[in-house]
Amino acid sequence: MVDGQANDFRSMQRMGERIPLLYRRHGDLYRLRERALEVIADAPVAIVESPRNGLRMEVRTTDTHLQLYAGFGMDEAGVGKDGRPYGKFAGVCLECQGYPADAVVRPGATQRQATAYTFRCTQ
Repeated sequence: MVDGQANDFRSMQRMGERIPLLYRRHGDLYRLRERALEVIADAPVAIVESPRNGLRMEVRTTDTHLQLYAGFGMDEAGVGKDGRPYGKFAGVCLECQGYPADAVVRPGATQRQATAYTFRCTQ
């Protein structure tokens, strides 16, 4: 249950204010649905938006779970644009996946999932 918890991102809110409240400031695994879909649903399972520059990312998937990683483990060894180093929380990752305990694919079985990331600028 995420109601009212630091990891409740079901409504738009500032990530920078919530990430430090997460367990070990890491992120979380969110269950999207009970069963995988056959085709990607029309509605996004996640939206990340920057009011500062108008960039927007929408995530659609057939998978059952979404892993949020907040970049806490990033160090300054990676260098980004303009030679500036990446540090803690310099990025965010939204990884669609099945539940880890259910991710076993038996010999001869097929498992297919699809994820679409859409990027646009709203300004």
